[in-house]
Parts: sequence; C-alpha cells; structure tokens
Amino acid sequence: MFTTTSHDETIAALRAKLEAAEAAKEADEASLRAAVDKAKRHAADAHVGLVLALYDLLGVDPEHPGSRITRGRLTKVAVDRSEVVRTQRLYRIVAAFAASNPELLEQLQLEDEAGREERRPAPREVPAATSALMNTDEVLLPDVEEDELITA
Repeated sequence: MFTTTSHDETIAALRAKLEAAEAAKEADEASLRAAVDKAKRHAADAHVGLVLALYDLLGVDPEHPGSRITRGRLTKVAVDRSEVVRTQRLYRIVAAFAASNPELLEQLQLEDEAGREERRPAPREVPAATSALMNTDEVLLPDVEEDELITA
C-alpha cells in the first residue's frame, strides 16, 4: 500500500519529468522559430518563389474568397490570407507524390546530393604568414633582453 511519503515522492518525480519534457519542447520550438526567422531574413524570396511555382505546377489554387458588403458594395475578401490552408494542401500533394514512388524519390535525392557536392565552395587559402603561425608549436615572443623585463 502507498504511504503518503512515497506518494508525494512519486508526484514530485512525475512533476519533474513533466517539467523537463515541457522545457525540451519549448527549446525545440524556440530552435524552430529561430530557423524560420533566419530563413525569412536570408531566403524568403527563394522560398516564396518555389512555393508559388509549386502552386502553379501542381494546380493548388487559392481558397475561394469570401464576400462582404462594404458601404453598400459587394467586396471579395481572402479567407486564407496567410495561405496556411493552401500550403497544407500543397504539402499533402507533395507528400503523396514522395510516398507513391520511393525509388524515384531516392534517385532524385542521390542526384541532388551529388550536385550539392559539386557546388561545395572551395576552401579559402590561408596566407603564408598565418599558416606558418598556425603550424608552429613554438610561441613566438619578441626579442627582449633580460634586464628590460619588468619585475614586480
């Protein structure tokens, strides 16, 4: 039978486990948000261009607009302004294509990886003076006479 002490210890252990899991989830979400923010700053145009091209290629049209009467006139308004629904529809189509032919997907991934290696930037050349310093095990000190040293 449970005693109050063992019951309290079990609850404390479960709370600690839950707090650790929540902290790990928050860290993952923060990492994802940071990656998205970085992608927005550096690759937003390329990403948007790709998604728009995929919308056209795969025929993923925008959601039907809603209508509203403004000042006595019928106005069409976007119901999916952030395109979350349209993007989810696009993802489902692409995922279905990927799942329908795993061999083709693997072949395309291998070709992509080979092309990626071909585009690898060449390593930068290190200036001779810097490489000489990097390869030496000795510490280079200026020539100083012993009587010039400051002693405390």
